[in-house]
Amino acid sequence: MGIYLNPGNDGFGEAIHSKIYVDKTGLIACTNEFIGTEQKFVCVSRPRRFGKSMALKMLAAYYSCCCDSEELFRGLEIEREKTFQAHLNKYDVIYLNMQQFLIRARNRSVTEYLEEAVISEIREVYGAYFPKKETILATVLERIYVKTKKKFIFLVDEWDCVRILTDFVTAWHGCLAVDGSESLRAVFGMICETLR
Repeated sequence: MGIYLNPGNDGFGEAIHSKIYVDKTGLIACTNEFIGTEQKFVCVSRPRRFGKSMALKMLAAYYSCCCDSEELFRGLEIEREKTFQAHLNKYDVIYLNMQQFLIRARNRSVTEYLEEAVISEIREVYGAYFPKKETILATVLERIYVKTKKKFIFLVDEWDCVRILTDFVTAWHGCLAVDGSESLRAVFGMICETLR
């Protein structure tokens, strides 16, 4: 388990053991319908304080191959779905909290820092499949896929904070440009193309 690659199920475990928990596992059945289709890129957009972060922790717990989450989902809505076992803990998950990247990047490009941090974790598991000097996340994922056919599920939390929290981010035709030159959307676009 890592910070970005396969963060595990601890976050979701805390949520379901809290005093107040609302079962939103029906979302998993919806996302399962899109796996392996042209509609596989899903954006869950809700107002602030509606549980998006908790929903992503739930998705990480369900999909991440590094943990056994069956017991956590016992008695919840998703357990009754026919796709429950088919996707449970079957994928590598990359969990990105954009607010953390924005804070930690400091004076560096957010995109550059994100790629460096995520590739560092991926290297621990899949380093044999790409050159040590590789710094482009999309290329790393492409090389891993070509050699292993493994698919990654990306969960991106606080994706809008980059626009909200920094003066260096400018909007251009719906794409986020960091420091006026690099594009986070371009990074995710390259990743999406790699995973098609």
